[in-house]
Amino acid sequence: MLGKLIKYEFRATRRTMLPLYAALLCVALLTRLSMSALSVPGGGAHHGFLNFVAGIMGMLFGLLTFALGFITLFLMAQRFQKNLLGDEGYISFTLPVTVSQNIAAKLMVSCVWFFSSFVAEVLAILILTVNARFFLRFFPMMFEVFKDIPESYVPHVVLWIAEGVLLALAGMSVCILMIYASLALGHCFGKRRILMSFAAFLGLLTLSQFAGYPLTRLMNLFSIQAMEPVFAVHAVMLFFLACSLVYSGVYFFITKYALTRRLNLE
Repeated sequence: MLGKLIKYEFRATRRTMLPLYAALLCVALLTRLSMSALSVPGGGAHHGFLNFVAGIMGMLFGLLTFALGFITLFLMAQRFQKNLLGDEGYISFTLPVTVSQNIAAKLMVSCVWFFSSFVAEVLAILILTVNARFFLRFFPMMFEVFKDIPESYVPHVVLWIAEGVLLALAGMSVCILMIYASLALGHCFGKRRILMSFAAFLGLLTLSQFAGYPLTRLMNLFSIQAMEPVFAVHAVMLFFLACSLVYSGVYFFITKYALTRRLNLE
């Protein structure tokens, strides 16, 4: 049933996200073409028009690049609020699925869209800035860099990459679940739910900051400074990964508890 929830969530969100990605990439391409046209010799007669088009396209690209993350965040929060806390909640909570499955489905889909937004941003920047000479230089340069890595360090590099990916996913989960927990807590109140959700978010953020200080002090107990640099990097990344998992678990529990015991859909 979790797979069906994920499929439904993708179907409900892709109609917004996919056109947004297409618009970003098209604007990046048009911006690149207009800028390239300005550099063509003998185009003085149309230089003013091309300059205007390049300026408009550049402004649109900047706005879309800046807004994409906020739109993704807003859509994911809206889907959680609408589907579980709004009128659709009466239907969602009658389905033969658990509250945990509902939260997990939305969390996984949100992580996918946040990662996809990052990839779309990178592709748009590459379309705008990269030329053939870049690739001709980039790959030989990367080959030289990896060739110079000592053989004994190769497993550590692979692990660093894997740990970095896991840490990024865990960080996204923390942020998304904090928003879910804030929305769920805010909707436990009868009035001013948006205001109470914002207050809950500030409260959770403040408590997280206070909890982070003793956790950072705890890291010093492991004498990371005395470790070899290679193992110190592993220790730091694994420590922050563990902290992120703890935070995610706490926010998941708060969200589940609020949706199960305290939710007020009236």
